[in-house]
This record gives sequence, C-alpha cells and structure tokens, in this order.
Amino acid sequence: MTEKTYKEFTVGSALLAMLIVCGTAMLSAVVQIMLKYVPISTSWSMLIAYVVQFAAGLAIIKIIWRGICFKFNKFNAKQTLIAIATILAMGVVCEAAMILFPMPDKLAALFNVVLQPNIATFLCVCIAAPMLEEMVFRGAILGGMLNSGIAARKAIIVSAALFALMHLNPWQGVPAFAIGLLFGWIYKQTQSLWPSMILHFANNTTSYCISTIYGDSNVTVKDLVGSTQIYIVVVIVCIAITYLGIKWLSKLFANNKAV
Repeated sequence: MTEKTYKEFTVGSALLAMLIVCGTAMLSAVVQIMLKYVPISTSWSMLIAYVVQFAAGLAIIKIIWRGICFKFNKFNAKQTLIAIATILAMGVVCEAAMILFPMPDKLAALFNVVLQPNIATFLCVCIAAPMLEEMVFRGAILGGMLNSGIAARKAIIVSAALFALMHLNPWQGVPAFAIGLLFGWIYKQTQSLWPSMILHFANNTTSYCISTIYGDSNVTVKDLVGSTQIYIVVVIVCIAITYLGIKWLSKLFANNKAV
C-alpha cells in the first residue's frame, strides 16, 4: 500500500478535517469536567479546553495527512494594514446585512455570560482563536485543497463555508463566511498564515475591546452610533472601504507577481 500524500486532500477531506476538530470537543468537555476540581475560574477553564480541542484536532489532522505543512512566509506590512481596514469595514457591512435577523435574547445572554472581560477571555478570543483557527481553516483545509490542485475559487469558498459552519449559528456564521473568503484569498496570494492571523486578531480584538468598554458582548455599531441616519452613512462608507480595499489589494498582489 502506498502512503497517503498531500495530493489526496479533497473537498471530502476538508469536511472530515473540520469534523475531526468538532469531534475533539468531546476531549475538551472531559478536560472542562476535570478542571472543575481545580481552583481556577470558568474563563481559564474554557481557554484551556479550547486550546486542547484545537491542538488535538490539528495533531490528528497532521497524522492523517502527513504532507500538510503550515506556511509562515514573510508578509507585506502595507498590504496587511490595508487588509485590516478592509476587514473591519466588512464587519460593519455584515452586521448591517444581518440587522433584519436579530440574535435571540437567550443566545445573546449566553454570550454575555461566557465572554467575560478578563485576561483568560482575551487570550482565548484574541490570541488562541486567531492562531489555531487559521491553522485549521487556512493552513490545513485551504492549504490542503490548494496543494491538491483544487481550483482556488472552489477551495476558498469551501474553506470559508466550513469556517462559518464551525461557528454553529448564523449570527456569527454569516460574517465568518464573508471574512473567511477574504482570509482565504489573502492566504492564496501570500502563501502565509501570518496575514490572516493578524487580520483575525484585529477583528476579534476590536470586538473584544468594544464589548469590554460597553459591558455587552453583543453591542453593535448601530448601538454605538445611535442615529439611524448616521448609521446608514457609516455603512455606506464601510461598503466603499471594503470595495476599495479589495481593489487596492488586488493591484498590490498583481504587482508582486509581476516583479
């Protein structure tokens, strides 16, 4: 029998990889139960369980598909700064797109309970999540499909869809899909996980800081602005920033290839 190679990483493999990470949540649950007997806060317990889940998932993925490698090539600071502005503007646009489908009160209350403003939550949301989720969805899943010869557009869409599905609810899933498309495109262009990790950090940290300042993990830009008229202007400006940012990045990436 021939050893499985990286070239065998298909769309089915991508789905299996995501299911593996979901499956390791059982190990995460066991860890959380064990940590109940340790004098630490719930936030620290959640951080440890989250890291265990994704680390175990990545280890299993690496064992099954040994050829998978995580690329950390150099990245362009200018491109990354433009991408940060683009991703933050895109977040406002996604929020506006979901305004007709408000989050249920019970789910919103759950997020407020879980996402307590403390160092453990910061480490989980702003450090661990950007690193581990990018390694899974852009490094292993998207990278695996791209290196298997799957068309870039298809691979990016599939990885973004799985990234959205992983969030388990549409209020996070819809923005995650849009953001995942941008992350995937940038990964394809740069062949590096650093930019998407930095963008993921910027996106999550902005949300964390706003929710911490206002004492509500579900606060929206509309809530911050107050006036409906001003909010509409903000959304229009963010649409323009998103469009121009993507166009600018496209030009910069094209210039890089031409050099």
